[in-house]
Amino acid sequence: MVGIHNRIQSLIISLARKSCPESNPKGKAMPMIRIELSAGRTQEQKQKVAEEITQSMVAHCGCKPETVHVVFEDVKPSDWAVGGKFLGAPAT
Repeated sequence: MVGIHNRIQSLIISLARKSCPESNPKGKAMPMIRIELSAGRTQEQKQKVAEEITQSMVAHCGCKPETVHVVFEDVKPSDWAVGGKFLGAPAT
């Protein structure tokens, strides 16, 4: 779990640098972070992720929390392939 957390944190920092207010002179930065993940995470898990991503964007980018958009897309295993193999069979 720590490895995944570190990779997510690195990705967030990278995204934050690309969305920094300095790159938008009018200060209208509206970062949108889209997360695709296999279906099955609870609302509580997603809430924690959204909070941490928002906090990281505020800390590393200077965004206001109310401007940070986090969108979750749940992907069924039958719609997700790794190495040419689907993670699950399609629902019948």
